[in-house]
Amino acid sequence: MKNDDRRFSIEELAELSGSNRRTIRFYIQSEVLDRPEGTGRGAYYTRRHLQRVLDIQAWQADGITLEGILRRLRAPAKSEVPRPRSAVEVWTRVTVADGLEVHVNPEAAGFTPEENRRFIAAVSDALRAIKQERNEP
Repeated sequence: MKNDDRRFSIEELAELSGSNRRTIRFYIQSEVLDRPEGTGRGAYYTRRHLQRVLDIQAWQADGITLEGILRRLRAPAKSEVPRPRSAVEVWTRVTVADGLEVHVNPEAAGFTPEENRRFIAAVSDALRAIKQERNEP
């Protein structure tokens, strides 16, 4: 079974999402989360369910009610449902010189790891060029 095909019990889904079974069931009842695949004791959840639970939590953290989330999810297919801000953001923080730091959120900037490295190198090169113009070491 590929990693993307992983199946979760409701307990595993709750644990992975930092939620609880009751909340998962409430999301299903509120129609913001699809029912599990299969039936009865054979019912299971997928990575799609996990991602949706994480999205719901992020939307709620942004102040959107379950009713608002349901409206977004039921929006016509022509307009893509906006992704919530991630609950975790990864930033690159580089001290280029005393008093000069560069902070980059590569995901939000659309940078690959290589592009992020090139950007930081370009900032360092620009600082060196400015110092050379001033005849500083």
